[in-house]
Amino acid sequence: MGRGGRLAVYLNMARAQRERDLRNEIPRHHRRRARPALEEGAEWKEAKLHARIAEIVGSWRSYVEVRVRRKGEGPRVTYRLKQQALRGAERQDGKWVLLATDPTMTVREVVEAYLEKDFIEKVFRHLKTEEELEPVRHRLERRVRAYLFVLTLAYRLWAALQWYVETREVEGEGNSWEVAEDLLKALGRVERVEVMLGKQRRVWHLNLLKGTKEDLKRIGYGDLFREDAVGAPPA
Repeated sequence: MGRGGRLAVYLNMARAQRERDLRNEIPRHHRRRARPALEEGAEWKEAKLHARIAEIVGSWRSYVEVRVRRKGEGPRVTYRLKQQALRGAERQDGKWVLLATDPTMTVREVVEAYLEKDFIEKVFRHLKTEEELEPVRHRLERRVRAYLFVLTLAYRLWAALQWYVETREVEGEGNSWEVAEDLLKALGRVERVEVMLGKQRRVWHLNLLKGTKEDLKRIGYGDLFREDAVGAPPA
């Protein structure tokens, strides 16, 4: 690149294990789904069979070789794992090579800077999807500022909920960020309706699960969806 810098190799053991576990699913996937489907399609036309193979193999095509025999004896479809590709992938599990153009940075500083940048990018990408924001048109400064304001506000609220989840020990699958996200999704399904019971108007909340109520109590918001009577509408 014509510039000095520092290279650092970052290894994430948890990510490496997840990638390894995912690849280990390939043989089980073959026994459970691929083999019966390929045997069923032995008499199909070649175009239909190839389309079915592509659908089954999917994202594992780098590690799986499927051949279709046009003539001769033996099974029409054969399947094998690409052992060399699997071994090559294992050597890369959970590893990133990071380049810092500042040669004075230590390896630790390089990794921490990367993780901070990666975290911010993922947060904004995630929030942009969750908030259903359209791309910024024409990229005018005021539009970009409004876009960033909405995402930053959403992140602050999400981070506050994550803090409550972590400090109040709200149970769930995954880390506190994932638990907070699941709680937000559960809250997003709640609907507020007003019903008339005689002359009294009441507020009900639909789709509010018992587990969601308990989580809200743990973080100090047990009265968030209190069903109170409200004044009757004017005649």
